[in-house]
This record gives sequence, structure tokens and C-alpha cells, in this order.
Amino acid sequence: MADLSLDTSKIRIEPSELFFGQNEGQYNLGHFDGDLEITVDDQLVDVFTHQGGQQLQDAIRNGKNVELGISALQTSKAELERLLGYSGGTLAVGIAEVSSVTCVADVASSLNDKYFYLNAANNSTKYYVWANVGAAGTDPAIAGRTGIEATVAVNDTAADVATAFASAINAESDFGAAAVGAVVTVTNAAVGGADDTQDSSLAPTGFTMLTTVQGATAGTGWGESKQFTNISNETDRLIMHPVRLVDSDTSEDITFWRAFPKLDSITKSGESPQTVGITFRILSDPTRPSEVNIFQVGGGL
Repeated sequence: MADLSLDTSKIRIEPSELFFGQNEGQYNLGHFDGDLEITVDDQLVDVFTHQGGQQLQDAIRNGKNVELGISALQTSKAELERLLGYSGGTLAVGIAEVSSVTCVADVASSLNDKYFYLNAANNSTKYYVWANVGAAGTDPAIAGRTGIEATVAVNDTAADVATAFASAINAESDFGAAAVGAVVTVTNAAVGGADDTQDSSLAPTGFTMLTTVQGATAGTGWGESKQFTNISNETDRLIMHPVRLVDSDTSEDITFWRAFPKLDSITKSGESPQTVGITFRILSDPTRPSEVNIFQVGGGL
């Protein structure tokens, strides 16, 4: 009699594809390195009895944890941003940088030829803003920077100095500036980060500079925007599909109803392809039958 347990036709090498999302939002996670291993942890509480001493009598199931780890090879900026969006954060629109400059009064032309550094969004143009006091100034002509001349009168008050600097800065299309008392508020015209506004070291104005709003470009990154939020709101369907089967044949698919992609690592190398380590944590789906509400093997849509 043939021993069916020794049927070698049931041995397979089974590479698979991974699809994440549902319907129009579903996408192929692409190439990845190494094996796909589903880690199934059946939590058991051992049962011992007084009469049985240290002899195990039974065990009671009290939880099931399932994870799937991959090392993704397709790691373009767009694909990385898509993954980061689940556990990092997405900045839908960029932020323009805002700086405040608190001016001091001129005392007998003390501010003449003094300057500070100011930068357009993304450092596209770097400026120096200098004081020409009583028309006696000489442009410092800082290499690699564009000058903005503020016309100041001898012995101007701090508020008058602020008004002069705000007017000069506001004339540049890269900025908007307004003075209130001795404080000039400068807002970059475009979104994006920039080097902080700072006083020069060679001819300091003595003004106080502070970046009140850090600029940023729109995009996705790793931050604290989703601290103390539930991952259950970020889950989606994950499907493991054998590559030997056509897409329409779901007979051997493994479907995880609620998967959360947790970014583990980003590895860059000069010798090997860049990889992104991802662990999919699987939650149960209360809308599914309890027998298959974590994952289902075969045709589980």
C-alpha cells in the first residue's frame, strides 16, 4: 500500500507576492529579500493541579499573536513615504519659516555697516541685511550672499530701526516683513526649511534673532504626530499570493484582514541593495467568523 505521507509532489518551493490595501488602493509591495515567515504565537496558560503536582495537566489558550516580517528591496522615495505614513506622519502642505528680529537703537552711528544673515526658503538665496546709517555706510559685500540695505538715521530708536529693516526686507520677493515696536517679524514667501537667521560675527548688529516657526516642505517622515494613537485605525488588508498562480486564482492565498506595517529599519550600503525592514503586526477582525478572523488560507475575500 502506497504511503501518501511520502508523496514528494506535495513538496514546494513557493515564492509569493505581497499585496497591501483593498480595491483601488491595493498595491504590490514589490521585490523583497529573503524568505517570508509568518510567526504564529499561540499564547497558552499551563494548567497544573494540586493533585498532579508539577505534572502538566492541560493548557488554556488566551491569545494569538501573528506577525510577518519582510526586507523590502523596492525602496524609492515614494514607496518609503507610503510606509512612513502609517507610523510616522504626513505633512500635507509645507510650512514657511518665520523669524523674529528684535532691534536695538542706533547710538551715534553705532549700527553703521553692521549686518545679520537671512535666508530664503530651502536656502535658495542667502542674504545679509545691513544698516546704512546717515548715508555714510559701505556695503560689506559678503561673498556668496545677496545684500539688503536698510536705511537708518543716526540715533534712530529701536522701533525706527525695526521699521527701516522691515521695509528693506519686505522689498525682497523672498520675504514678507512687518515691524511692531522694536521687533521685525520675517516670513519666508515659500515653504521649506532654511538656515536660521543669525547675527554676523564680524560686524554684529547686537539684534536678537529667533526662529519662531521652523520651515518644512510637504512630505512624509518619522515624527511624534501619531504618538498615543491606536494602530487599529491604520490597518489594512495584506494578501500573500503564490507567484505561480494567476492573480484571479486565490485558492492558495493567505489573507490577513487587518495588518499594520511597522517600520523596523532602513539599511543603506555601498555593496548591497538598500533595504527597508517592515514587520506587519496582525490584528483580529471582529466582523469575520472567529475561526478565521486573524487570517485565512485560500479564497478568503
